[in-house]
Amino acid sequence: MGEQISDRHNPSRQLKVNEDGSIDVNTTGIDVQIGAVELKNGTTDQRAVVDTDGSLQTTLYSEGAAIGSSLDSDGNNYLSVALIQDVNVAAGNSSSTNLASGATWTGDPVSTLGVVGLQWNLNTDQNCTIYSEESAGSHTGLGTLETAGTTTLLGTDTVFERSFVVGDTISVEGETDRIVATIVSDTELTVTVAFTTTDTGLTYTHYHWDISYPFEFIYKEGQKGEGETVQATNAYWRLRVVNEGPSTTTFFRVSGVLCPIATPLPSSLSADRRLKVETTISGRENTSRHVWVSPTNTLSVNDQVRLVGTNFDGTVKDTNFWTETVTNDGTVVQTGEIKLQTNTTANGTAKYVSARRARFVVGSALLFQGIYKFNDTVTEADNLRRFGAYDGVTGVSGNGYYFELDSGVFSVGTRKDGTESRVSSGNFNGNYGPTWTPLSTTYYKFSIEYTPSGAFYYVNGKLLHKSIGGHLTRFLTLPITMENINDNDNATAVVMDCLGVVISRQGQLMTNPSSYYHAYGATAGVNLKIGAGTIHSIIFGGAANNAVVTLSDSTSAATPALWVYTATGALDQPISVDMGGLPFNNGLRLTVTNSASCTIVYE
Repeated sequence: MGEQISDRHNPSRQLKVNEDGSIDVNTTGIDVQIGAVELKNGTTDQRAVVDTDGSLQTTLYSEGAAIGSSLDSDGNNYLSVALIQDVNVAAGNSSSTNLASGATWTGDPVSTLGVVGLQWNLNTDQNCTIYSEESAGSHTGLGTLETAGTTTLLGTDTVFERSFVVGDTISVEGETDRIVATIVSDTELTVTVAFTTTDTGLTYTHYHWDISYPFEFIYKEGQKGEGETVQATNAYWRLRVVNEGPSTTTFFRVSGVLCPIATPLPSSLSADRRLKVETTISGRENTSRHVWVSPTNTLSVNDQVRLVGTNFDGTVKDTNFWTETVTNDGTVVQTGEIKLQTNTTANGTAKYVSARRARFVVGSALLFQGIYKFNDTVTEADNLRRFGAYDGVTGVSGNGYYFELDSGVFSVGTRKDGTESRVSSGNFNGNYGPTWTPLSTTYYKFSIEYTPSGAFYYVNGKLLHKSIGGHLTRFLTLPITMENINDNDNATAVVMDCLGVVISRQGQLMTNPSSYYHAYGATAGVNLKIGAGTIHSIIFGGAANNAVVTLSDSTSAATPALWVYTATGALDQPISVDMGGLPFNNGLRLTVTNSASCTIVYE
């Protein structure tokens, strides 16, 4: 039933209802009172609700969902809001196409406006370098260009080497975009697809990737991939990946993600509500190693002390420090470096060994370091080149640690009582990845750290492999050994060069010395120590005329003698002789003829 609205003072005055259902209202000087108004949905017959204070209850909707409110601590209601992070895959910065050795994959420029975090993820089976790169945008390049319908692009007043890297996009006037394949010089580069025009004086544009963060990806067996987040500081971003490994990847997955909000704060705060963080100094090549702080809050540091080894100045070999062994016309030649040469007689060999050994002391690691070049082809069959801290003969005796190139197979190894344990290229577990092989024309710095609990092998300061476990060798007081061996009637002249080599102790020798008192009389020989050490002093209490006191570097004889004292008359007053830390390698033995009393201080 319809309602009729009229002036209560003048009932004859009524509102006019138009044909379209609208009402004409003129309220000038008129007191209009509406008895009742009903708001309802014409389809569902649902009515609007009016609260007791006369306000109309309403609900706000967004895309079909009701928007709620929240009650604060004062009992007031506020509109509820939620912050949604719009994370997006960076267009053109993801790939799963395998990448050849030495090849580069390059993503497309993508805008970073409204973005804080730039995230990348990479997983593959070759060592790679991934670059997170940023640019202010495309700019007109310096100089002008010349095309000739080929893949070569020539420039005038250009700086290609500074402006481009392989994989960059270049936009040349009158051509579609091209990808840079090689950079020959500042005025010449090549692209992957030939140009269609032949012209000169052309302008071009490209992105200046002024910010480039490199990240090393090192493949290790069973690894699950890596990822990083960097903060956006420029208008455009891309990813670039270079395959540094020796082979084409068998799987390759890289992706880039743009995040409006990133870099979360630490979850813990200090007592005064500041960010709570910790810092530690760890090894770059061995991240499990950490600097030690003593209980008195001092940093523990060790000096590196050279024990064995020399450089090879001039052309005269020093037989006081080195012993050579050659067979079948092999030679050891010094020319500012040591050359181990097999020469052309079948089965020629050359071996060079330090006369002294590097003494191992519990609590300090030893470090072998040498600069070597393999000189001839690294794939020479029936030839073995080996160097390191070791002694003895394969299959017979000896102990130690070494690098080895045997008929083209590069390995690291340990020797224990003549038994070899090798790990060859393809199975390394260090930061080069599983595979590494030397070039014949390059000098490399090879290093081995060794302790009773393991050995770490490095090439040019980068960890190649680590062998963990006790008793890898029987002894750790070892000489430097290098050898070049032809076998199986090989008569090819093979050369291995060494610029210099040394074994050092990582830490000073700081042990409490021992002493031995020999009562007045003679002795055919008594062993004071087995193994290496140093003599501090000898104190005589007395000696008969013609008494002879001998200290030898041995555990079985009076030779080789380290020090011999012959009394030219009876000695009846105590005297002390400072031995200045006289070193011995094999052991310390005391022999006395006639009669003498003495105390030897050593360690």
